[in-house]
Amino acid sequence: NLIPSLKLPQANTQPKWQLNYLDQTLEQAIENSRTNYYGRGKSYETFVPPMAVDQKRAYFNFYGICFAVDLQTGKLVWRTAKFQEMAAHFSDYSFHQSANPDRYQISVNDDVVLATLIPKKEMNHYRARYRLVAYQGATGKELWTANLGNESFLSKPLVNGGHIYVVSHTQNNKALTLNSLELKTGKKEWSLSLGTAVSGNSSNGMENMPVPLLQKEGDNLLVLTNNGALFDVSLPTKSVSWVFRYPYQVDQSNTHYYYAAVPEETELHSEGQLFRDQNLVYFKEAGADEVYALDLSAKHVVWKRPIKKSAQIVGLDRKNVYLLSKELEALDRKSHQLNWAVSLPVAAGGLSALFTPEEAWVFTSRGIFEISKTNGDIRKIYRGSDTTSLGGAIQLRDGVVICVSNQAVTAYPSAAQPAGAPQPAQNEKSGP
Repeated sequence: NLIPSLKLPQANTQPKWQLNYLDQTLEQAIENSRTNYYGRGKSYETFVPPMAVDQKRAYFNFYGICFAVDLQTGKLVWRTAKFQEMAAHFSDYSFHQSANPDRYQISVNDDVVLATLIPKKEMNHYRARYRLVAYQGATGKELWTANLGNESFLSKPLVNGGHIYVVSHTQNNKALTLNSLELKTGKKEWSLSLGTAVSGNSSNGMENMPVPLLQKEGDNLLVLTNNGALFDVSLPTKSVSWVFRYPYQVDQSNTHYYYAAVPEETELHSEGQLFRDQNLVYFKEAGADEVYALDLSAKHVVWKRPIKKSAQIVGLDRKNVYLLSKELEALDRKSHQLNWAVSLPVAAGGLSALFTPEEAWVFTSRGIFEISKTNGDIRKIYRGSDTTSLGGAIQLRDGVVICVSNQAVTAYPSAAQPAGAPQPAQNEKSGP
């Protein structure tokens, strides 16, 4: 989001609040799963739980344990289980076979929190399904669990006008299905086939299904499959208006080893992302090595260029497209040339950034970096209060900067107000 200015407090100022969700027992269990190779290829230690925010609370999905935090006080309002209970699952091999950190998603709309997760009682089942569960935002009371036969949910739920749009696949089947569900009940209204995905293999020998991304604009829904296709779906006709296909390589080999090096895109939990400015769409898929600019009205590629697999689009302004990995890169929107790049101590997931007209802000393992958008120079570093974390996601809400790391959620007071700029429509996209 583009904000006119952002000023964080002095280094010795206490945060507005901080909530630690990772204790020593759970931290040791995650470390054990890495050293005994059960979960090494998943990079659990760098996982940052996804966040959804409304006017009163922030909501999180930590491996299926959902919890809510009061935005003003930092008080834990509710949680679906104790965080320490996850420790036992990290020592169970069946959990690692089914667990895919990218598939734990969360969203909120009209006091209804939607989460994709494996229920606690099924976490250690072989090839457990990811369910879609609805909770009441104020209390955490479970409202319903979507019952679509043998479907396992893949994407972050997108809510609009009392409808939920979410992509699923039948367990042990690679066919992707776009579903429209009723927000109040979770019952299916209609569905649309999106074809069959080409899945890769994990270090546990299990299939890794792609995690699609949804974005709504008017009567159309864009579905970035993260598997070589971008669908433009007409909601009134419940049909595919157009599909753009492009080369996408998937590693289907069985040569994974527990001791193999963890790729940077896995370490950073890089996601596919899509930003739209009128008819121009800029996107990069998870695991892909190209970024695209696509004209939807003319249905042609404006440009594409190579980029590292770990890079994720995190912002868009009138001049640049910004991608973050272990460096922040600014690509010119017209020429697609690299205007500048700066190395940053990014060491965890939750890839995101805040943007003012002159600066970019990134939450890293060394604190919050303020970066010049003119040339990429580092202007300031705010160390903050989460000094032992690996960094993670950053978001601004009502003048409060919320930083989510691999171990805590911290809120800092700031002087900032929203401003208009080309950006994804709020509450109408299923990206971070």
